[in-house]
Amino acid sequence: MHMPSQIEAQKNYAAILQEINMRVDAINHCALGGSRLLPPFVVEFCYLQIRMICELVALGCLVAHGDLEQSRALRKVWSADEIMKQLENLHPQFYPYAIVQTKTRAGFHIHRHDPQPLPKADFLRLYGKLGDMLHRGSLKKLMKPNIPHQTQFPEVMTKVQRLVDMLSNHAIVMRSGKVMLLAMLKNVDNKLKPQVAIAESPEPVDYNSPDFLKFPLVQS
Repeated sequence: MHMPSQIEAQKNYAAILQEINMRVDAINHCALGGSRLLPPFVVEFCYLQIRMICELVALGCLVAHGDLEQSRALRKVWSADEIMKQLENLHPQFYPYAIVQTKTRAGFHIHRHDPQPLPKADFLRLYGKLGDMLHRGSLKKLMKPNIPHQTQFPEVMTKVQRLVDMLSNHAIVMRSGKVMLLAMLKNVDNKLKPQVAIAESPEPVDYNSPDFLKFPLVQS
């Protein structure tokens, strides 16, 4: 059975990030009035896009960890919470870590962004809440007064911003602890084009250390 190479995983992960960029752009366009939709439909459209972004994050984790042989069984799964539950069984530290990255003469020095913008537990709660929001709901909810007119959507933008903050500059560490994907959601030169690199740590990371993502890396 073919197992994806690191280069293949890098390419596929970049494609997923690019789709996330396009969906974030669609949310911004719609929330700023570009769609001409009525406010309730703006909210529904944006929440649908955010939920799709959550599913893309989960699929991105699956792509990034294609070296895990057991992950093949997850390739037909679409539910973000189910993908993440199964990945955690295979590699507990599979989730993206937001990082701060500084260029040095030898490569890069990175450290974990603290606090994390969207920890895994919060991500799963967001995904579940979005599912509830996208149902029409009970008759009692249906009979409530009409949603008032609004031109700003702070709850929508807060939710999407936490995802963007997590993905803007992040690392996904492979199970070996020595290889990772370093990714930027938006390339400096092209705002919709992401940047993904493969990097290696001289020693396996120590997940029990609070500074496990605080050391120099040589970019490959």
